[in-house]
Amino acid sequence: MYQMSFREINVDVVDLFEVEKKKLLSILGDVMIEHVGGTSVPGSITQGDLDINIRVEAGKFEKTKERLEPCYRAHRPDSWDTGFACFKDDVANIDIVVTVIGSSLDQFVNLRDYLKANPNELHELNDLKRRYEGKSKAEYGAAKGKFFHQIVSAFSKTN
Repeated sequence: MYQMSFREINVDVVDLFEVEKKKLLSILGDVMIEHVGGTSVPGSITQGDLDINIRVEAGKFEKTKERLEPCYRAHRPDSWDTGFACFKDDVANIDIVVTVIGSSLDQFVNLRDYLKANPNELHELNDLKRRYEGKSKAEYGAAKGKFFHQIVSAFSKTN
């Protein structure tokens, strides 16, 4: 069983984002590439992986997936839909999420920006991570999903 482990942000991951962004732009052309996840939020504790969100218009979604497939491993394809797909680079510890701009799952940038602007919620998220240190990835994933669902629900009420 994989057990959760967290640490402070590693500057090397931030540098890796810039390198990976250049690579992705050379593969995909004109798309939005955002650094998201724990390593994108100062003060966040993290698993240490690099999370990238590629945001595309609906008409570019399928072509983006096709261009990523030779370079990255498809991740959890059973969770994919018409506006969401995941890829991984296991060697570099990179997770890539492709979302259609404006779709219901296009919330990664909003969540990053929200946590940057709301230190109390970031503190709450860090506390959640500490509570799940050494526990299963499934347990942590469920708790983290509930935490983020509450934030996304609050977005929906204000928009």
